[in-house]
Amino acid sequence: MNRRDSIKLMIAATGGLLLPAGEVALAQLTPNREPKSKGSKSSPRSAVYAVQPAFTQLKFGEIKPTGWILAQMHRDLQTGFAGRLDELCNEASSDIFASGRNIPGKPNRGNAASDAWWNGETEGNWRCGHTMLACLTQEPAAMAKAQAYVKHILASQDADGYIGIFSPELRYNGKGELWTQTCLFRGLLAYAEAAGDVDVYNAVKRAVDRILEGYSGKKNIQFAQHDAMYTDILEPLYAKTGDKKYLDFGLQIYRERANLRQFHQTPLVGKAFQNCYEGGHGATVTESMRMPFWFWAATGNEEYLKLGMGIVSAMNGFTLPSGALVSEESVDAPPQPGNAGYEYCTIFERQFSLINAGQKRGDAAYFQAAEHLWFNAAQGSREPDGSAILYCSYENRLSIHDEMGMRQRFSPTHQQVAVCCNPNSTRVAPYFISNAWMQPRGPEPALAVTLYGPCEVKTQVAGVPVLIDEKTSYPYSGDVEITLRPDKPLHFCLWLRNPEWSKETKITCPGASIRRVGSFWQVRKMWKEGDSIAIHFDQLVREVPALGDEFALQYGPLLYVLPVKGEVKTVRTYAKSELKDYFVTKSENVETNLALPATERSAGFGFAPKTVTDANPDYPLDNPGVVLAGRMLRKDGSTASVTLVPMGAKNAQLRRVTFQIAK
Repeated sequence: MNRRDSIKLMIAATGGLLLPAGEVALAQLTPNREPKSKGSKSSPRSAVYAVQPAFTQLKFGEIKPTGWILAQMHRDLQTGFAGRLDELCNEASSDIFASGRNIPGKPNRGNAASDAWWNGETEGNWRCGHTMLACLTQEPAAMAKAQAYVKHILASQDADGYIGIFSPELRYNGKGELWTQTCLFRGLLAYAEAAGDVDVYNAVKRAVDRILEGYSGKKNIQFAQHDAMYTDILEPLYAKTGDKKYLDFGLQIYRERANLRQFHQTPLVGKAFQNCYEGGHGATVTESMRMPFWFWAATGNEEYLKLGMGIVSAMNGFTLPSGALVSEESVDAPPQPGNAGYEYCTIFERQFSLINAGQKRGDAAYFQAAEHLWFNAAQGSREPDGSAILYCSYENRLSIHDEMGMRQRFSPTHQQVAVCCNPNSTRVAPYFISNAWMQPRGPEPALAVTLYGPCEVKTQVAGVPVLIDEKTSYPYSGDVEITLRPDKPLHFCLWLRNPEWSKETKITCPGASIRRVGSFWQVRKMWKEGDSIAIHFDQLVREVPALGDEFALQYGPLLYVLPVKGEVKTVRTYAKSELKDYFVTKSENVETNLALPATERSAGFGFAPKTVTDANPDYPLDNPGVVLAGRMLRKDGSTASVTLVPMGAKNAQLRRVTFQIAK
């Protein structure tokens, strides 16, 4: 089977789900809102969307992690690289937005690519992730560090409002200016919301307004690879202010960015993923997926919706069982026979784009895919203690030894290639938890659970303060308990997304009206202090099609894999730190060429869940609390007793994810 034929069979557990079902159809057309653009001088409006998004995101900081997610965030900050990337590499500490700006004759090029904007991406993305983690955990040292940096950046803002990586002589020509601001400003806007700091928000707005003035009338902008994603900053400013100049600049970028629209119009040429836009680079093409959904909602132009849904659909055929998009780093890079790899940056950008599309469309499939991606591909490409990640990872890993151009090693920086995936990885958990609950559009007061995990929500419904406690060890358990504490009795509707793998979900809520609407359960009642909902998701072992004639096994929301014993070899150490780069080599005489028994196919291949009594629920991947026990077949037909673990488990640094079925 050649590579092109193999790609057709790379349909993950979420593959079919990504085809937008449109079953909720909450996005609504606002009357008398024509998709016309009149330039940046039009007066601001409060009603900015021609097509009202299906869901409204809560303010950053209104949803805070609890349970295992909070424990993981704390450990990432305290002992992982997330809390101290600036101490490990100069790319994150060159202060490129202040004292280290690029000036004529002295570019800031202290990185592997010798690129004048690259450190802005590293510092901006890491500071964004670090700031979000600090705000969500309230970890004292991290908060102090984040607050000091925000104060430092605002102090460096020029009198005309500029915040960025270039001195006045070099500005307003592209070359990474827009992208690096995007990386930094996403974190500053999150901080402003979480802290209620109007000064920080106004500083970002002034900086963006200065950019719009500086680029006014500019032709032939010299776009760097990710500059088009300035829309990530323009969109929230447009939503908050109603000023059409932010939308107009986003549309200008979309028109002028070479080959971007062409790629969205024709993402596939035959069976191949088209590489006309930035060579098909995974992170770049995946992040661009969210642009058309904003343009559609803002203008009402159905062409943008078709483009957005088309690119999502095209990516389905390049998606692996873990939910990751094939990207080594290009989407179209040839995988090893029977295997395929992916980049951590692409994992994050895919997650971000899926959540963004789900928020606009109201289709549960997008949220399902984003959840699956974090619990499997993202957790499976990092160490549970946050000490290192893999820049690129193969789905099946029987060796970690700088494969894929020195990109497959565990590292807290990946300075040997580029410090991009590590800072991006610090943003995955914050983006997940901050989008776990949303407000459905419509006249009825409501809240929706879009992504499951332990958290606490403090928000308002119909003007009434409501505190919600979501207690669960999901995805390591199928049970969720939600307790509500409104300030006064309040009638509203709770929307509960039903995972596609749970066929017999049970919901218990005394006195409530419960009904299924598409992929959501709607639970209505007059809520009082202490009212609760008990949810039980039906978890079964099921097969997931993978490359060629192989299959993965999924139990509930998690892929379960065969851990392969390996030997660790340190290849780099870091001064004043216990963190390191290291390879992992498969131990001798370890069985990996095992197959699933066809005779047990209808019964989950004979695998059954087994509880581990000494597991720590705060760190479920250090020593998983639930494993799958069963038997697999050797080539000679004899059986081998095996124990499968979640994809991100500590003992699954090396692993088999997919298996053939023995005839």
